[in-house]
Amino acid sequence: MSRLTITGTRAPSRYGNEIARDFTYALVEQGIIIVSGAAYGIDGIAHHAALTIDRDTIGVLASSIDRPYPASNTSQIRRIGDDGLLITETPPGAPPPTVTRVQQRARLLAALSGATLIVEAAEHCESLRVADHALALGRPVAAIPGPITAGVSGGCHLLIGDGRARLVSTPEDVAQLCAGANSRPPAPLPPVLDEPAALTRERSGAGRLTRIERIAS
Repeated sequence: MSRLTITGTRAPSRYGNEIARDFTYALVEQGIIIVSGAAYGIDGIAHHAALTIDRDTIGVLASSIDRPYPASNTSQIRRIGDDGLLITETPPGAPPPTVTRVQQRARLLAALSGATLIVEAAEHCESLRVADHALALGRPVAAIPGPITAGVSGGCHLLIGDGRARLVSTPEDVAQLCAGANSRPPAPLPPVLDEPAALTRERSGAGRLTRIERIAS
C-alpha cells in the first residue's frame, strides 16, 4: 500500500477543511494510507476523515504515547492508536514536547511516506519544514493553491512558485504522484537526533496494517 503524508496549518479556513476532508476520503478509498501529525487543523481533519470511513491512518507524535500532545486532542490520538498506528521517538513519561521536538518530528512525517501533500499553509507554517525534508529525501511534494488574498495559502503558493511542490487540484493528481513515488527506490530514514524510543501500536486483520517498521533502535 502507498503512504501519503497530509499536513498543513493548525487553523485552516473552511476551504482548507473541505479540501483536506474530501481529498482524504477519495485517496483512502484507493488504498492509500494517510500519515499525519495528530495535531489540530489539517492533520486532525485528515485523520478524522480516514477513521470515519474505517480506513487506516498513522499518527506521528511529538510527545510520548502515554502523555499525548496536544492534550486536548487525546481522544482522537487514542482512536488512532486503537484503529490505526501511532509512532513516536519520545520515551514514556517524557514532559510535553519542546518546539525543537515538534520541529524534529517533521523529518519523520516526510520519511514515512512516498509523497507529501500540503493542503493549506502560511509562509512560515511548520508544514513547510515537512516539505523540505521530503525533498531532501528525493520524495515528491504537492501543494493545493488557494485564494491569492488568503495568507493561510501563502506557503502553498511559495512552494509551487519556487518549484518545490507540484500544483494539484484533484485527488487523482495526488494518487498519480503517489504511484510515481512507489516506483522509486526507498531512501534511508533521516538520522535520529537524540535517544529515541520507537513506540508503536500494531493492529492486524484483512487489508489492515500488520507490521511495525521500527524507526529507531
